[in-house]
Amino acid sequence: MNDLRELIGQTVTATIFENDIRCKVIDLQIEDYYFQEKGEAIRITVNAVPIGETPKGFDYEDLIGIPLCDITK
Repeated sequence: MNDLRELIGQTVTATIFENDIRCKVIDLQIEDYYFQEKGEAIRITVNAVPIGETPKGFDYEDLIGIPLCDITK
């Protein structure tokens, strides 16, 4: 899990509603409570801030809680 924390501060591309947004990861959440208690998958999300321009009407709150599967380097 510590390797995942290395994402903090990295510049990544987040795919949000079919838009690719260049951003910087500022925080990472690893929610494994249900995994341990109920045998469900671990949920990993990141919070980010945009770097450069964003599409018109883009809601910055969409950069909160981005699933790890929607992040690419």
